[in-house]
Amino acid sequence: MTSSGRYFFTLNQLYLYYCIEKMPKNTMWPVAGIIGGVAGQVALGIEGAVMGAISAAGLFYHGTRGWRPPARTVLNDLHVDMKAAGHPIVRFIEKPMFEFRDEEKYIEHLPNALDIDQVIVVNRNSLVDLLVLNDFSKHSKSLVVSQSGYPNYVIPIAKELLRKRKSMKVYLLHDSNEGRIAMKRNLADSSILPTGGHAMFNLGLEPEQVVYMKHLKPIQPARTKYSIPLDSIPYPVLETALSYSIRRGVPLLTGFAANGFVGKS
Repeated sequence: MTSSGRYFFTLNQLYLYYCIEKMPKNTMWPVAGIIGGVAGQVALGIEGAVMGAISAAGLFYHGTRGWRPPARTVLNDLHVDMKAAGHPIVRFIEKPMFEFRDEEKYIEHLPNALDIDQVIVVNRNSLVDLLVLNDFSKHSKSLVVSQSGYPNYVIPIAKELLRKRKSMKVYLLHDSNEGRIAMKRNLADSSILPTGGHAMFNLGLEPEQVVYMKHLKPIQPARTKYSIPLDSIPYPVLETALSYSIRRGVPLLTGFAANGFVGKS
């Protein structure tokens, strides 16, 4: 589903690709016009050809503009049906992958403790799974944990690193419905990580930034006031933008722009 099945992906990314498949293509309205014109000419001659072309193209164009993405529940049915048929969706992150006794599963994707350059705190557990399973943690020399303390066996490692290395940076990665201020407050209130005294950088999305991400048109983010899950974005694009932003110390939107994900689709 994502890049020929090379990446692990979440339900939100699956939904984006599903909507891309289902969304009528704007470029097809000229084809509809040609077919309508031919049909009109066969039935009514030259005048019928003109009327048929205009009517068919207009109906298809306005039908495309009026299209709405399907409910996400259709994916639940699809997933259940495929599993029942003995064809589970490969590399689909269906549930938390790093539960209480799965240390080895996480550690095999972890860089050497001495090589870790920063801690990335995400607002949802599934974002930990997405980044770690796709080896972003290893490639970026990062420790990835969630603000809720997931995975529980990684938190002591993060605490020790933050206590010993005051120069270590902390990056806050979040959906567009949970801003940097909310995440900083949640971390302070929970006392899960000793972030005091550490430089903290916002890597999350804000609703006003999603406005510029035209490639998300298939899920129509305007309908949710541009409040979207971060993993609505295809993983290869997200990975490249994150790497760019961390490496250059720039906002995540700049990373997306550098990767061609901002502007008209």
